[in-house]
Amino acid sequence: MAEGCDLAVGVVCKSDNADVPEAVYSNLKKRVESMLGANGLVAVNSDAPFVVRTSFVDVASDVLPGPPRQYTVSTTLMMQLCDAASGSVLSTFSLDGVKGVGNSSQKAFSNALRPLNAQNPRCKDFMEGASQTILDYYNSHYPLLIERAKSLAMRSEYQQALYWLFSIPECCEGYALATELAGSIYQDFINSEGSLAYQTARAAWVANPTAEGAAKALPVLLTIPQASEAWMLAESLVNEIYATVKDDKNFETRTKYEDATHLEELKLEAAREVGKSWGEGQKSSTTNLLVK
Repeated sequence: MAEGCDLAVGVVCKSDNADVPEAVYSNLKKRVESMLGANGLVAVNSDAPFVVRTSFVDVASDVLPGPPRQYTVSTTLMMQLCDAASGSVLSTFSLDGVKGVGNSSQKAFSNALRPLNAQNPRCKDFMEGASQTILDYYNSHYPLLIERAKSLAMRSEYQQALYWLFSIPECCEGYALATELAGSIYQDFINSEGSLAYQTARAAWVANPTAEGAAKALPVLLTIPQASEAWMLAESLVNEIYATVKDDKNFETRTKYEDATHLEELKLEAAREVGKSWGEGQKSSTTNLLVK
């Protein structure tokens, strides 16, 4: 995988086996996340296009009377790279016949997890294969993701459009196209949001052109970025408000943005955050995260 490329992957540890203590799944999830990180993948808690699903299969446990009493477990650890939208299994890996012994069932299962680590060559091979599968997907599907973003933007669904564009990894062939389009869509977004903010603030001020009305209008106006087409209208209204409430020391002029180059950097980062915010607000049960 290319250096410096973050490929987001969700982690799901199935907990439908009554023989496995619930706390063991937390340990299992941490191990899988550590393995992902060691192989250039990024474990995320929010929705992701791909998921590594890990589970215990063929669990056999016993209690040795002792003293001291010992718990034993023998099981198979299975990992699957899945398409999050459809649930399709893209690759499978298993560690068969792993065993653990401990003074509790939880300890026995936790000890059985020891072979599941980034240094295990078989685990490493699975993770490297998962990285390549994900990258291959983006390299072949990025035109569809870009077209989806364009379609969403045409319907003024700017935040979702930005989410899709920034789901394309930096090491993907389509990243440059995606970021270029993201800048354009973000401009449309802040123009739309700025216009709405201006209209809201002006209505509040016209309804009550006093310090009280200014207290409602100014916070809304101050959310409009300099790059928005509504900026000049907002500045004019701010000046009108300040001229009316000029003796009120509670009202201060806004700070200005830095030079144009830095403004472009801020703009791209802001666009990324808008898309990220949309993604984090979605529910996994209702969001389809892959383009077919």
